[in-house]
Amino acid sequence: MAAEPRDESAFRDDQYALAYPDGIEQHWWYQVRNPLVMRHIRRSAGAQENVLDVGCGRGIMVGYLRQQGIEARGVELAEVPPMPGVEDHVRSGVDACTLPQHERALYATLLLLDVVEHIEEPIAFLRGLIDAFPNVERVVVTVPARPEVWSNYDTFFGHYRRYTLPMIDELAAAIGWRVGRKAYFFHSLYAAAWLIKILRRRRSLAVRAPGDRAARLHRLVARALTIEHRLLPSRLPGLSIIADFARP
Repeated sequence: MAAEPRDESAFRDDQYALAYPDGIEQHWWYQVRNPLVMRHIRRSAGAQENVLDVGCGRGIMVGYLRQQGIEARGVELAEVPPMPGVEDHVRSGVDACTLPQHERALYATLLLLDVVEHIEEPIAFLRGLIDAFPNVERVVVTVPARPEVWSNYDTFFGHYRRYTLPMIDELAAAIGWRVGRKAYFFHSLYAAAWLIKILRRRRSLAVRAPGDRAARLHRLVARALTIEHRLLPSRLPGLSIIADFARP
């Protein structure tokens, strides 16, 4: 969730403490998003293809993908400790564009998972990233969606904007790439966020890792949200967007 490549966009310590507590990988949000991202990767790339998660936070996605047999690594601009088990595959305090040239040439797939919303000039950022990774063929992006549900959560975590599907098309067109699959997800959460907006309530900023008793409930919620995503139309508004950018 931290941004690349601007130092001022990197998460502060208080933001990381709220967003990435130990055990957060068991939260229903990640249990929905992680498999969704994995399916997008598998549809367009092989399991042995090198994947780089840019702005990977503590490496939650990296750990998940490696457990699924996908060769994934991560870089994070902020100085944060990686999650246990991914220490050898995640580098913090590193700008992806400054990786050694021979290493950058290895990657065919980049992940930008809840990163682009932190970038004030996303077109310039994407162009710079693509230029730095000459063999990249696809970029999987997730972003928070729907400007009408902007809240204190977006302000606190340094978002510049929430996106719509047409905005995703415009972003890809501006860098000369095409959009493959794209969809809203977390549809029911959009309704909840809209209600909070109408009632003028503030969203909670802390993301709490589930304890042992809550883990089963989180799995059930994740299953329901996954089924929802598969059944509902992809253009039905949701709280997040996932999209594939492909080199033309």
